[in-house]
Amino acid sequence: MMKKSHFLKTSSAAAISMILVTGCFGDAEDSAPAMTEAAKPTETMMADASKAVETAAAKVVEETKAAMPAVAPVPVAMSGGDSDKVYDEASYKKLHAEVIAAADKAADAGGEWRDTRWSKSTFVKWTTPAGETVKGSYVGVAEKAAAAGDYKKAMELLDTALFQANMGYQQAMEQKGAMPRIAHTPVSKYKTLLASTTAVVDKAAKYGGVWRDTRWPKSTFVKYTTPDGKTIKSSFMGAAKEAAKNGDYEKAIEFLETAKFQGEMGYKQAVEQEKAGPRF
Repeated sequence: MMKKSHFLKTSSAAAISMILVTGCFGDAEDSAPAMTEAAKPTETMMADASKAVETAAAKVVEETKAAMPAVAPVPVAMSGGDSDKVYDEASYKKLHAEVIAAADKAADAGGEWRDTRWSKSTFVKWTTPAGETVKGSYVGVAEKAAAAGDYKKAMELLDTALFQANMGYQQAMEQKGAMPRIAHTPVSKYKTLLASTTAVVDKAAKYGGVWRDTRWPKSTFVKYTTPDGKTIKSSFMGAAKEAAKNGDYEKAIEFLETAKFQGEMGYKQAVEQEKAGPRF
C-alpha cells in the first residue's frame, strides 16, 4: 500500500499547482473588473499553465502507481464448451469405448434405450459427404460418420448415446425393486405382447370367434419381407414370429397388436352372437 506521507506530498503538489493557477487568473466574473487589458493573461500563459497542471496530475498518477504493490492476475476458469474440444480419430475412439461400456452397463441393468445402439433402429439420420442419407442408431450412425472422416458429427452423436446410456442405467436403478414392471426393450416387449395375444386368441377360440388371418397356419393374407429380400406370406401371428426371428421386433410388435385386436373383437362377436340365440 502507498504510504500516507507520500500520498499527502503528491496530492499537495497537485493542489498547490491548481491554487497558483486559479489564484493568478481568478474567476472570470470576479476578477475581470479589477484587471486592465495589460494585466490579463495571454493565450500563451494560459496554455503554459494548463500544461503545468496536466504534468503535475500525471506525475501524481505515476507516483501513486509506483507506490502500490503489484497484484498477480487471478486465473479465471472459463466455462465449458466445444471450443477446446478436439475432434480426431484418437478422441473418437476414446469416446466410443466409453459409450460402449456405459451402454453395456445399462443393458445389464435392463435400462438400455432403443435408439442408443439397436441395429434395427432408423431414428438417427445423417447425410454423407456424397449426399447419401444414412439411418440407424446413435452409435451406428456415429461409426459410419467416423468411417467417412467426419469425427465432429460422430462425436456429437456419441455424446447423445452416452447421455442415453447413463440415463437408462439411472432409471433402471431407480425403478429396480420398486414394483414389477414391463421392460421397455424391444425383445421384452415382443415376448410380453406375444403371451398376452396368445391368451386373448385362445379365449376367442373357445367361443369359436378366432378370425381367419389371426393365426391360421394356411393364411397368406399378411406379407413380410425379410432383411435378405425374401417375401413371407402368413397370418398376423405367423408373420410376427418370422419378423422376430430376423430381429425385426418393431414389425413383429406391429403384427401382434393387430392379432390381439382381432382376438378381442372375435371374442366379443362370438359372445354377443351366443347370447342372441337362434335368429333367422
